[in-house]
Amino acid sequence: MGRCLPAVLVAFAAITLPGTALAAPSKCQRLEGRDLAPARSAKLVERPNADDGKDLLGCVLPRGRVHTLAAGSDHYTTVESYSVEQIAGRVVLVGFSHSSQYASTRSLTVHHLRTGRAYRVTSQCSMIGGEDCAPGGSGSSAAAFVTEKGRAVALIQRGSAATVTAFSTLGTPRALEHAPPAAIPAESLHLAGNLAVWTTAGVPRSASIVPG
Repeated sequence: MGRCLPAVLVAFAAITLPGTALAAPSKCQRLEGRDLAPARSAKLVERPNADDGKDLLGCVLPRGRVHTLAAGSDHYTTVESYSVEQIAGRVVLVGFSHSSQYASTRSLTVHHLRTGRAYRVTSQCSMIGGEDCAPGGSGSSAAAFVTEKGRAVALIQRGSAATVTAFSTLGTPRALEHAPPAAIPAESLHLAGNLAVWTTAGVPRSASIVPG
């Protein structure tokens, strides 16, 4: 019996030594709200904010940093809102709009939940009278999709031109097709893995969104 005592004492000491207790839940694990992310390794949560809107927060479990992807607000004459367009694993495609008595803006952004990094797919600004208030804007997105790696493809319309554009994981754009807007139906664009598929004037087209 005496020979077993030292082993028992060693085991007890190991349990009670500082630093051996279970780690406290991380901020990501404690993030509350309806989880929109289909991936078990990620969280995407909406929660009310102090501006009569909602914040969109995301992180990667178990201990990833919590990132604010978008925030909505309502200040009577100025309203900001967002929409979750697609969730692909740890990557989220988010639409954002801002409107006031002077102008309205719209944008589409790809967010990486793991790093918090994001890149813009489209952006446009219009004065209330219809004048373009951001000549350098890329235009509007008629359709857009992302992959779990963070690549994207979008049908971007600006003026009398439509462009099927691929984006790298860092957001570098690459045009795959140019045509009049009526020639490329938005509903024809889709992703098959890393292959963008669409039709131009009724002719099936496809191209890899991964740079060659």
